[in-house]
Amino acid sequence: MIRSLLNHRRPATTPWDVICWWERLRWVYNGAVGAAGAIAVLGYALLVSVYSWGTGTSLLQYYVMQIAIPVVVYAVAANLFYTAGWISEVLLVWYTDIETEDFAKIAFVGGTVLSVILTILPGLFLLLFGILGLLFSGVY
Repeated sequence: MIRSLLNHRRPATTPWDVICWWERLRWVYNGAVGAAGAIAVLGYALLVSVYSWGTGTSLLQYYVMQIAIPVVVYAVAANLFYTAGWISEVLLVWYTDIETEDFAKIAFVGGTVLSVILTILPGLFLLLFGILGLLFSGVY
């Protein structure tokens, strides 16, 4: 389905053509980045739960609430960067005579993949360091 959305693109002759194509794909981007973020947050919550269980304290609610605002800020920032994709293509359409279809596909796929990696890496690092900390601190 994603491939058909990427390939279903007519030549962008106006900025509106560019914006419409990018906005039709925003849900794909948000879904991929959101899923990566959910995995990262769940990993973090799992780590805090295990740590709380091992120490006898209840920190899960505190830490989950502590990351709620940064998650919202991150989501807004990710969407601003997504918007930069169609802004850059609009500028190419306005100021050059080159065909932007290949640029758009590469920018969308590359930007989405990099955003997913950037989103999931902190969660993976926290989980890894948390597990190592639990293993080497003597807390079981």
